[in-house]
Amino acid sequence: MCKYFLQNPQPNLYIRQLPVEVHTKYILENKGIIQSLLELLIPEYINGNEARFELRFHLKYAEPLIRIRFLDTLLSPVANATDISLTLSEFDKLYLHCENIFVAENIMNFLTLPYLKNTIAI
Repeated sequence: MCKYFLQNPQPNLYIRQLPVEVHTKYILENKGIIQSLLELLIPEYINGNEARFELRFHLKYAEPLIRIRFLDTLLSPVANATDISLTLSEFDKLYLHCENIFVAENIMNFLTLPYLKNTIAI
């Protein structure tokens, strides 16, 4: 594991994709020990502003999903789609020409909002 990171200090892979000799579940179960070792071995490659293991060591991770409901179907970037989910980074790049955005904290409220012109719900 350490040898791999010395050769590939910014792998940009998911932990389960790493081509290492130990089972990748070992990495998932021992992040604390591995973090200590990597901080000694590759300090110049660590993203020190990040606490999350994956981001700290330039690994991919399963991003949170943002669910969007198009209350005006004309706003949907996907034909005939009224309810989609995007990763946080995809959502960050999304630009919609809408006048109203409802932020729903409850799934039933989200699902039962009526269709409204120039409106989305997240």
